[in-house]
Amino acid sequence: MTNEKSSPARGLGGQTHAVMPRRGWRELEMTDKDKIRAIAKIQFLENGCWMWTSATNGIYGKFWIGVPYYAHRVVFEMCNGYEPSLFLDHLCGNKLCVNPDHLEEVTYAVNNKRAYDRGERVSIKRTECKNGHEYSEHGYTDSRGKHVCRICQMERERRRIR
Repeated sequence: MTNEKSSPARGLGGQTHAVMPRRGWRELEMTDKDKIRAIAKIQFLENGCWMWTSATNGIYGKFWIGVPYYAHRVVFEMCNGYEPSLFLDHLCGNKLCVNPDHLEEVTYAVNNKRAYDRGERVSIKRTECKNGHEYSEHGYTDSRGKHVCRICQMERERRRIR
């Protein structure tokens, strides 16, 4: 039995498009035919965005070369000649844009901060428990930083004792 079986790598939060066999990394190998297929799936817009018009995962474009790859990473590598080692931030804010001029290599933290600043991610601070009791009146934060509702905690304790 060989170790040739491979699966899509999760890597940096699913952002890497290399395939990871059981031992070592296998780099993306694109033929000229694959490059022509990829370019055919791009719509060039007047605002400079290169829109991916083929398959998506609901957010990013997907391109298959035996296994699925993120389209923006494939086009970035085609145009720049190297595989990005970090996350690719969409400077235009359009997740289906594959224009390498609209992509910047950034760390995970920078990518998330920019997404939060653009309103793509929302910080949700809970003010009440799942039963609707306000933490400000009936709650506290335990030593692990977890919100605890005193009313719900007493109710759980009553049920446990019965």
